[in-house]
Amino acid sequence: MLNHRLKSRVKIIKEYGNVPMVECHSSQINQVFMNIIGKGIDILE
Repeated sequence: MLNHRLKSRVKIIKEYGNVPMVECHSSQINQVFMNIIGKGIDILE
């Protein structure tokens, strides 16, 4: 969803490893990660 904000100079490496199962609201945790990644993109720009 944030690909349109990335420039060609930024490379995203997706290596999740072994992620433990947790109980959470998936939409809320997704929003948290989107905010973190979005702020990271803002800083790089």
